[in-house]
Amino acid sequence: MSENEKDQEHDKRLLGLKIHFIVYISVNILLFIINFLTGYSVRWHMWPLMSWGIAIVLHAAIIILINIFDNTYDRSLAIHASITIITSAYLIWNDWFEDRKIQWFIFAVIPLALIWLNHYGINKIVKPQFGNSDSRFNHMVLREMENIDPEVKEPNRIARKIVLNRLVFVNHVIIYIAVNSFLFILNILNGLDYAWFLWPAMSWGVNIFFHAIFYFASKKKAFGQKMSIKIFLAYPASISLYLVFVDGFSDGRFNWFWWAVIPIALISLLIVRGRSEKKMKDNNQKVITPTQKSQPGYQYQQPIRVQVQNVVIRKFCAKCGKPTKRGHKFCEFCGFQIN
Repeated sequence: MSENEKDQEHDKRLLGLKIHFIVYISVNILLFIINFLTGYSVRWHMWPLMSWGIAIVLHAAIIILINIFDNTYDRSLAIHASITIITSAYLIWNDWFEDRKIQWFIFAVIPLALIWLNHYGINKIVKPQFGNSDSRFNHMVLREMENIDPEVKEPNRIARKIVLNRLVFVNHVIIYIAVNSFLFILNILNGLDYAWFLWPAMSWGVNIFFHAIFYFASKKKAFGQKMSIKIFLAYPASISLYLVFVDGFSDGRFNWFWWAVIPIALISLLIVRGRSEKKMKDNNQKVITPTQKSQPGYQYQQPIRVQVQNVVIRKFCAKCGKPTKRGHKFCEFCGFQIN
């Protein structure tokens, strides 16, 4: 984008902010007059004044930050920080305005801060540190590419998919731990007579377990490996354990869980057994056409199992991602120095 186009976009953003501010002032002056004429014992005009004022301040902050930061990563992180700070300030005012006391705002501000910290961690991983492509994420991709079979045509795409799935899973686990730790603290502060924090911890924990299975399955699939049919048992097993928890935790006794768990277990075992037998039959029998059977002297031969040799480790350029030759100090494609 040229400088002239940037100036035009900046002028458009300023014009939108001016219009927003004029409408804000006009409407809130009218609301103040109505509040004053109908009795000023309850200053209700302050609620739209402050809540809409948050939107005005955020609008102005975003325009300022867009002009300050050219880098997309820094800009998004700065905008998120401004939203967190301004929203937290509004929550503090909201807590104080009713009875001139500060009581509950911290329970809303801490989750906002945790979300921003999570954004900051992701930003440190994906943001290029030195140059256009030298980031922690790309370094993870390069390390993963060294373990991929040399015969694979698109190692970079497969490695990026594996690393991205790993980051998403790890981030999910971090959010799960942070949120449930916060809920546990809330439960302690309000008394542990009833440990309600276990409900989100267990139900969300089932989702974490499913996500872990999906991650390892997608990684095997990316490498061209087949998943064992026994992995199917992980899904009904986790659901059964959750039903046992729900039954026992509801009233301290186990009453009905086995009505649901036993059918789930039987159906799952039958499915796994059927698929395992089919898989063994497909692996041990060679598909023979009628023409082959009719040929004289035909004799069936068992398929030969070939042992896969160790994969040769390859090195890749950290800048362009091209494979490099052993002993070379610089990439022959872009000239980047190889560690």
